[in-house]
Amino acid sequence: MSYTETPVALVGAQFDVNTAADKVIFTVPFDCRVRNLSLTIEGTDAGGATVKFDKRPTAGSDTGRGDGDVGTITIPASDQEGKVLEEVPTSNIKLKRGEQVVVEVTAESVTALNCVPTLELEYIPEISANQTNVVAA
Repeated sequence: MSYTETPVALVGAQFDVNTAADKVIFTVPFDCRVRNLSLTIEGTDAGGATVKFDKRPTAGSDTGRGDGDVGTITIPASDQEGKVLEEVPTSNIKLKRGEQVVVEVTAESVTALNCVPTLELEYIPEISANQTNVVAA
């Protein structure tokens, strides 16, 4: 049986791109595939920056954390205010319920630039008993 699920968008909080650090953490609500990721740019600072989306297999722990393995978006060194910069993964990136995606600024040359991150996910049907990160309470 084959069918297409309607994608679900997780929208994160606005963050500044002015310093290199972890900025937003998305906790994955269900088993899914990443359809795309994006940044909505707010501000006119034109210095450029690199923002990575890292997969964190264990919530709250950096053990096994990836480095841009969900995706990387490079903000050009030109005015991008109001633009949505999008990356569509070229490979099949699967996430499990309870894992996290950490949005991290790794390189920046700006002083006044904000972004809003979005993950667009496609649900993978699965019963709770087969989800390794789910424990009955």
